[in-house]
Amino acid sequence: MSTIQPVATKTRQMDGNQDLRRGVVPTHGAPGLWFDAPLSAVIHDHNCGTLFEDRMDSLSTVASRYATIADGAGALAYADSRGGAGSLATGAVDNDEVYVSSLLELFDLGAGLDIWFEADVQWTATGTADKESFLLGLSDNAAANLITDAGALAASFDGIGFFKGEDDTHIAGFTSDATAQTSDNVAAVGAGVNDGTTNRLGFRWDPDGGAASGEGRATFYLNGVAVVTRDITRPASALLHVVYGAKAHEAAAKAIVLTNVKCLQSEIPPETARNY
Repeated sequence: MSTIQPVATKTRQMDGNQDLRRGVVPTHGAPGLWFDAPLSAVIHDHNCGTLFEDRMDSLSTVASRYATIADGAGALAYADSRGGAGSLATGAVDNDEVYVSSLLELFDLGAGLDIWFEADVQWTATGTADKESFLLGLSDNAAANLITDAGALAASFDGIGFFKGEDDTHIAGFTSDATAQTSDNVAAVGAGVNDGTTNRLGFRWDPDGGAASGEGRATFYLNGVAVVTRDITRPASALLHVVYGAKAHEAAAKAIVLTNVKCLQSEIPPETARNY
């Protein structure tokens, strides 16, 4: 695991795909999450990859996009908001939980399959009566107790994303290959990364980018800035859902609010994507 230190750079723009992704290096540091994402290529040719996007604007219904597993009154509901929003709310009984997952498993952490993921999210984290756990990202497990009653991640599943446990004071970027799991702090709760504040959580999975042969590299982003990287042995091929989940603790109903979720998988190298 390594922490990324911002460096001063000049702004430039990559060739190709400039209509839907702007290849801009921000002046505050390293290239942004979507710097080399082949959005245009994937949109124009489905053979180039897969794009999942939900702007929470009710252009489709929850049932047409997601499967839901919930205790009590847990559900994802689209709500009035400028640009759209979706509230993923638990029931009010201790350990009530709710998960929604894409109806199909669309993504794979295998070799040659780069992934970009980003979501705008609000959460509640402070106060004894306000404790909650939540996760978002990719997982092959879309069943109950992906978050345990103790407020931890399930002991075995395949996936990558973000997690906050019941008593955690930080948001973590995680990877999970069956029982081999990693967790790295992305943001401390507080100082603007807290209740009622929208923050953008994202990751870039480069399946061939690790330092050693056979390793992939996960880079986790907070509000468009790369925070930490983690090299792991590339997992065996497994298809993954887009998943969001929340769990109540201390018998208090809780919710995370999502305003945009996007996940892209490329099946072509960046140099080929520039031809689209």
